[in-house]
Amino acid sequence: MKKNLFIIGFIFSVTVNVVVLASLGYFWYKGHKVREIRRQEITHFEGPLERILALSPEQIEARRALRRDFDPIIADLRVTIRLKRQELMMLLKEPEPDTIQINKKIAEIASLQAELEKLTIHHLIKMKRILTPEQAEKIHSFIEKRVIPGGPEGPRPPHRPPRFPRKKGIFHERR
Repeated sequence: MKKNLFIIGFIFSVTVNVVVLASLGYFWYKGHKVREIRRQEITHFEGPLERILALSPEQIEARRALRRDFDPIIADLRVTIRLKRQELMMLLKEPEPDTIQINKKIAEIASLQAELEKLTIHHLIKMKRILTPEQAEKIHSFIEKRVIPGGPEGPRPPHRPPRFPRKKGIFHERR
């Protein structure tokens, strides 16, 4: 009897271990496949801009070359801006904030943001050189929608109820 229970327990244990190992192997294999697919997607990346503009392979390669130079500079600038904002928050947290230091920090952040804007605009000018006129118009429209809320007309005013002509009543009568 003990021997039979031992054999049944052993078989059950081996079965559970095999199922667990098979499951882990399956998920590792699937994860490996997913990582491989993602790696291929990254090397053949086609972002929204490429799809919107229908860039040719030569244009995609030229854009990537522009981005290789542009992205590290912008990333460093964004990190610097974030650090300056953190410093500004630290100044604001002081019991008696020093407005002179705060104004200097704000001026530093504004200067860095202006530099970021300038670099971005110059990058767009370089990018327009590799585009056809139709693509340049599309990218201009795309960027305008993202940069200027509401487009060139500006943001829509907040919703207000329509104005109706006032009815003359006892409270609105002129005397």
